[in-house]
Amino acid sequence: MERHAHLRDAGAPLQRHCFDSMGTWVECLVEAPASPALDTAFAHVESEFVRLERKLSRFSADSELSRLNRERAIEGSDALVQLTTLALVAREQTGGRFDPPVYDALMAAGYDRTFADLCNEPRPPAPPREKGLAGGRREVRVSGRRIELGPGASLDLGGIAKGWAADCCLPVLAAFGP
Repeated sequence: MERHAHLRDAGAPLQRHCFDSMGTWVECLVEAPASPALDTAFAHVESEFVRLERKLSRFSADSELSRLNRERAIEGSDALVQLTTLALVAREQTGGRFDPPVYDALMAAGYDRTFADLCNEPRPPAPPREKGLAGGRREVRVSGRRIELGPGASLDLGGIAKGWAADCCLPVLAAFGP
């Protein structure tokens, strides 16, 4: 796997770092000279994605998100509280078109394991889970550090977590250039 490639674009050095995380390919591009400090920043970004994936993946039984979905209410870490709050704001701003408690619908559609597992390992679908409230809004409440899931609500934060992780890491790389 290519870790760094030094490219030229109109005379400006473009540094590139790629890695696999959160079920996708992450590519970091920074217009800056190569340096050990930039290499350290790239390594920090990659480790931050790994850390956040461990907390936020619904595919890992020991992740904080999986624990929330199982226990229905927990005192969340800063990452889970911030991301859940952001997801709820996005739900409001999109009139519900973006709706974070889609876990059950994803499971029912057969998306019960990672894309890599879906492509490489045929297996029967997971047993059915209790259905969400028909036609009703599945409540998710955040109060301080406490996150509570109402009846029929289980969270999948996969898509928004990827963008949020990138936003969190942006300042680390922006210090070196665009």
